[in-house]
Amino acid sequence: MKLTFLIGNGFDLSCGLKSSYADVYEEYIKVESRTEVIKKFKQDLIANKTKEKWGNWSDFEMGMAAYAKNFNSEKELIECVSDFKMFLEKHLLKEEIRFVTSYNKIIKEHKEALQRHIQESVYDYYKGLTRKLEKDIESIKNGAGTICSFVNFNYTSVLSRVLSDNIFAAKRIINIHGDLLNKDVILGVDNVEQVQVNFNLTKKGKRFFIKPYLNNEYDPSKIVIAKDTIEKSDCICLFGLSLGDSDLTWKNELIKWLTANKNHHLFIFDYECSKKDLADIILKLNEEEDYKEEKMNFLGLSEKQELSEQIHLPIGKKIFMLKEIIDKCINEQKAKDKTA
Repeated sequence: MKLTFLIGNGFDLSCGLKSSYADVYEEYIKVESRTEVIKKFKQDLIANKTKEKWGNWSDFEMGMAAYAKNFNSEKELIECVSDFKMFLEKHLLKEEIRFVTSYNKIIKEHKEALQRHIQESVYDYYKGLTRKLEKDIESIKNGAGTICSFVNFNYTSVLSRVLSDNIFAAKRIINIHGDLLNKDVILGVDNVEQVQVNFNLTKKGKRFFIKPYLNNEYDPSKIVIAKDTIEKSDCICLFGLSLGDSDLTWKNELIKWLTANKNHHLFIFDYECSKKDLADIILKLNEEEDYKEEKMNFLGLSEKQELSEQIHLPIGKKIFMLKEIIDKCINEQKAKDKTA
C-alpha cells in the first residue's frame, strides 16, 4: 500500500518550534526597517492587526497578495517580500537549532520511546477510529507492506531529522517549497491572478511571490514527482497543513486524487480535533461529522457529499506530538537524577 503524508507547519509546532505566522510577526515588527517602504509595510501590518486576521501561513500569503495593491511598483513588492523572507529564514533557523539542542539531550537515553511514537504515528494513523474503517484500510493493504512518502511544505529540516532517527533510512521526503539548508525557500501564492497589483509582474516579481512559477523554473522535476506521488497514493494524511488558496495547485491535486477512486481515503489530522477528549463512539462520530462538513466546504467539496465516506477527521487521536514526548522524557530524566 502507498501512503503519503502532506506535512505542514503544524508538524514544526508540534515539535515545539515557534514557527506560526503570529510568532514571526511579533518578532518581525520589532526589527528596525532598512527603508521607508519596509517601515510603512510594518506600520500597516500593525495598524491592520493582521496577526489576528492571518492565523495560518496561507492566510498571510493571501493577505500579502491583497496588500500588494498598496505598492507603487514591483520593486517595492520585491523589497518587502525579500525583507520578510530573510527575517523568516533567520527566525526558523534559530528555532530549528533550539529544537535540535533539546532533541539531542534525550535521543540517546530515550530513543526507544521516540521511535515507538513516530512509528505509531506513521503506521497506525487509521487505528482506533472505527472497526469498519480499520477493516477497509486493512483490505487495501491486503497483507502487503506500506510504502511511505512525505510531501513537506515546511522549510526546516526537523521532519527529516526525526524520520531518519526514528523510522527508516529509505525515507522519501519532497521539500515542495525548498528548505533552509539549500537556501531555496519559496514563499508566496499560487498564481499571478491572486496578486492584486496595479502593475505587471515580470519574471523577477514572479520568482519572489508565485510559488509554482519559481518551482517550475528552478526544479520542475520536484513538482512532477510530488504530483505522481499523490496520484499513486492509496491513502493520504494531512498533518498540520491548511491547504489554503496560496497552495491551490496542491488543493486541486488532492481533490482530483480523492474523486479518482472511491477506495482512496483522506485523513485530516486537525489540531482542534486532536484535543477532543471523547470516549463515547457516538459523540466522536457526531463531532467528526461537524468538522467534516466544515472541511469539505473549505476544500470546495460541499456539492460532492458522495466523497464524505472517504474523508476522516480522527477525533482525539494525537500523532507526531514530539514536544509532549520530549518534555515527558526530560521530566522523567530530571526525576531520575534527583533520586540518584
